[in-house]
Amino acid sequence: MPTSVLASPPEIRSIDHIIFPDIEANVLSSGLSIYQSTDACYEVAKVQLVFDAGRTAEIKQLASRFTAMMLKEGTSSSTNSELSEFFDYRGATVQYSFDFDYVYLTLFCLSKHIVELLPRLAEMVYDSSLPELELERLQMSSLQKIRYDLSKGDHVSYREITEKIFGSDHPYGYNSSEASIQDLSLSDVREHYERTVKSGPIYIFVSGHIPSEASGMLEKTFAGHCPQPRAYASPSSASLEESTLIQLAGQDQMSVKLGMRTFSRKHSDHHPLQLVSTVLGGYFGSRLMSKIREELGLTYNIYSMMESYRHDGCMVIGAELNAESLAMARVAIHREMARLRTENLDAEELQLVLSYLKGNMLSRTDGPFQRIKSVRNVVLNDLPEDYYPKMFDFLQSMTADRLRLTAEKYLTPADFYEVIVGDASTTGIAR
Repeated sequence: MPTSVLASPPEIRSIDHIIFPDIEANVLSSGLSIYQSTDACYEVAKVQLVFDAGRTAEIKQLASRFTAMMLKEGTSSSTNSELSEFFDYRGATVQYSFDFDYVYLTLFCLSKHIVELLPRLAEMVYDSSLPELELERLQMSSLQKIRYDLSKGDHVSYREITEKIFGSDHPYGYNSSEASIQDLSLSDVREHYERTVKSGPIYIFVSGHIPSEASGMLEKTFAGHCPQPRAYASPSSASLEESTLIQLAGQDQMSVKLGMRTFSRKHSDHHPLQLVSTVLGGYFGSRLMSKIREELGLTYNIYSMMESYRHDGCMVIGAELNAESLAMARVAIHREMARLRTENLDAEELQLVLSYLKGNMLSRTDGPFQRIKSVRNVVLNDLPEDYYPKMFDFLQSMTADRLRLTAEKYLTPADFYEVIVGDASTTGIAR
């Protein structure tokens, strides 16, 4: 009887080498850079336009977000429903997105339709009508959303911790409110659009199968411009307090966040601290998950994460748990931080987390759509072209001693803000 291929598990091999994508741009005379990761085996394409139009470019708070939301709401020649019908009929989708640093407009389509779709995509960039009625509708839906979000402890605690880290007026730290949503006018949105989007994208990232005629169409359709250096104002962080407790009625659980300001991906300690954060709470086998979820049973989910932006960053530890478990969980979190500062990981645990991170890196090379994400991350964060190879080399050479020294340098409780949101009457913590 032949042996089934499922009778024995596949061989487990260590990841000793990864081939990362080359980062090459077609730079047009206008200054627009087009990056491609293509594969003719696919019948689909993705075109992502990137605009230097995020929060860091705002004159009026929330202008970036609402400008991005309104790009699909019509042009001088087409209503939003007509645009939607045009793209839907051809099996295509256009999505907007935004973050602190950039605004994105992304087309997903069948490769055979891309040539006729690109001019319509360009209309949304250069000829957006920004109708006032649509702005009012988006403001109403945003008001409903923020009222819902502010009833959730996890959302409120994240808003509060990032505001403390970066400051209430900083692009990375300010929070939207009902007042700021209502205060935004069409002239504010139009000013942001005219200044940051209508001038064209600063980068285009293309992936999938792109017919040769589409490449020429991209260059013909999008003029673009060179990204301009923008001054970055250093955050005005709040003074560190022992703890901030926010009363929020009707919550079944308490939300706790610990956070500190870190740095961008350019910093020499970014890779080491990213590894420390992963060991602490960045994957299912992490210290916080193993101790506080698996052993103590205090929460379903607890994590540590690094958030890295173009100019800055932060580290956040978070969990949601019952009020009666809060005190024990806080002690356990600090105990695990102390262990990383004072004890070396054993070889097995270090190898486990390094393998996990190498696996994540390997997945970034799996197909053109993943490869272009790696290229985009390097370009948008002003990183060197060998960023990923050097990161892999770092993981290959990492030692338990260096990890402990990094934890000793950064995991200092006095450097972390703490925010707790929930029913204050059940916590035993003074407000």
